[in-house]
Amino acid sequence: MVKRHSQYVIGYKGLSNDLHQFDFKVGDKFFEDFENSEIQKGDIDVHVILNKKTLILEFEFDLHGKVLLTCDRCLDEFEMDIEYHTVLYAKFGEENREETDELLILSLQESDIDLSQYIYEYIHLSLPYKRVHPLDKKGNPICNKEMLKRLEGLSINEDKSRNDPRWDDLKRIFNNN
Repeated sequence: MVKRHSQYVIGYKGLSNDLHQFDFKVGDKFFEDFENSEIQKGDIDVHVILNKKTLILEFEFDLHGKVLLTCDRCLDEFEMDIEYHTVLYAKFGEENREETDELLILSLQESDIDLSQYIYEYIHLSLPYKRVHPLDKKGNPICNKEMLKRLEGLSINEDKSRNDPRWDDLKRIFNNN
């Protein structure tokens, strides 16, 4: 269970039905509280607009900042800019539960919501699938040169001009049909 982050809690019960804005700062300490987080360091600004209505809460998230990641290619750390925008809806019901990724049910007995888990997930969703150093102005990777040389030495270079004679018979059968 993730520890509750009081600085990311919004008390919605006493708010009027209207737009309300909240700003949060996410730093290194935030990521320490999540076990096995692939992000250990970051500096992210989170802007949340809560549109409170009688039967539904609409949370609009805007995240901007930088995180420190490990490069998938050379294993060195590098800083990556992130940006993410999403909306989370909350309806009221008997018990707290998530209906979908964008809709959750809040118990009628609740009066506030801790957004830290959602912020954590949205930061990770903003990351690209492949996390590598950006390219320099000439289009070359700025990865660790020594590691790139090691990888190049370990790669398998196939000679495409050499044919395996076992395949020649299969190709002949295929071409005759």
